[in-house]
Amino acid sequence: MNDTTWWARLNNRALELIIGLGLLLVAFADVLIPLVAIAGPASGSHDVRAVHVRATTEIPDAAASGFDRGPVSVSGTDHAVLNIADPDLIERVLLLLPTLTRGVLVVVMLLAVLHLAQTFQVRDFFAARNTRRLRVIAVTLFLIGAVVPALDVITTHLLVSGHDVQSTVWTPYDLKVGVVFLALLVGGASEAFRRGTRLHADTEGLV
Repeated sequence: MNDTTWWARLNNRALELIIGLGLLLVAFADVLIPLVAIAGPASGSHDVRAVHVRATTEIPDAAASGFDRGPVSVSGTDHAVLNIADPDLIERVLLLLPTLTRGVLVVVMLLAVLHLAQTFQVRDFFAARNTRRLRVIAVTLFLIGAVVPALDVITTHLLVSGHDVQSTVWTPYDLKVGVVFLALLVGGASEAFRRGTRLHADTEGLV
């Protein structure tokens, strides 16, 4: 019995460690690095974005366009790359906003999952706070699946607006159906937990 308890505790600690490491990794890669890139001149992978184009092309930005945003070009076929040479602050925000938003949402979700796992460790499955945590997870999943892709469409449109490549770039809205469906499942689970919490409280009141 003691061995089982020891093994269960080890599994719980390992789960918390994995979630914590994932949280730190996402916070560093998708929150801290984008914030640093926005704060200072960015280069390399932060100057480009994957886009769709209607034909094979590479079009430099016209200097007389009236939009002081630096050279903008697109190269590739169908799945192409939008290149922003020497992006200014606004362009860096637009380039990194979808990644940053997704990173913040994933961090919030993982924090809720971590607290949820901690209550499971002490066998307090129907803690009242777990209903709220499941709702937070459901909302963040929905935002990741539905809102972040919309941000990608909007920011891409703003990046190419007023440039020669505007008519070339095609930005479809890529709804993450699987993530949205998972959000609905977690939302349903939160309702089940809410009813379980109420039943648990009523049962304790009878004892």
